[in-house]
Amino acid sequence: MPGNNPYPSLAALFTATAQALRARTGTSAPLRACDFPAAIAALPSGTDTSDATASASDILAGRTAYGPGGKLTGSIPSLPERTITPGTQAVTLAAGQYLAGAQTVAGEAALVPGNIRAGATVFGVAGSYQALPGIMTPLYSNVHSGYVTNSWWALLDPPQANCAADIYRLTQGRHYLVGLGAVIGNRFRVGVYNVDPTTATENLAGSTVGSDTDNPSPYMVRPVYTAAADSYLAVFKANNGTGEAAAAFVLDLDAVTPPGEG
Repeated sequence: MPGNNPYPSLAALFTATAQALRARTGTSAPLRACDFPAAIAALPSGTDTSDATASASDILAGRTAYGPGGKLTGSIPSLPERTITPGTQAVTLAAGQYLAGAQTVAGEAALVPGNIRAGATVFGVAGSYQALPGIMTPLYSNVHSGYVTNSWWALLDPPQANCAADIYRLTQGRHYLVGLGAVIGNRFRVGVYNVDPTTATENLAGSTVGSDTDNPSPYMVRPVYTAAADSYLAVFKANNGTGEAAAAFVLDLDAVTPPGEG
């Protein structure tokens, strides 16, 4: 045969064609020349995907591809751009998601040692702030169920939003100073009770620290009080809006000045 024809005869061409068809179809069955048209028509077209390894979980949701089993529709969810603000709960970026936008962890310029209590560490920043010794933390804050009137803890039914009391635990023999940190309320009264007033089922008689005051002066301070026994101190504050807006404080003087040195 003329030219560079590698097949010396028609029989050799047919044999080579049959071998090529068997290699593509993965069969060893003999093929006759008359079977060639049907075998060629049955050959798969396009890219051979028989060796593909991707599955739906490897492809973005909404996108499609082809694998050994045919058409695949992706299932990987996309995570849009967002800013994560740190808080008390951990934020977890779940595995198996595509970051479709930038994930930004917000910074805070106020996250400095001077704004964090000494001995505490927040996000790796060790605190250096030391509060005034003796400032007490209320046992309960902004209790709306009762108020101080003279020496009585009078129950409120129903509770009133403009009436709020902070309850402190006192220790026998210690000295306390009670004050109003900011005059927002129009009433400021303080009483001491042997029973936790938040658990009272009836009005409680107690003792008044100093005198009751309506329309207190700015930064009002009560006289020093010595606890005769372990007891509860109720600091009542109220205004025409919400009693929670008024800020009171109780100072344990024995924590500030050791006994005998003040």
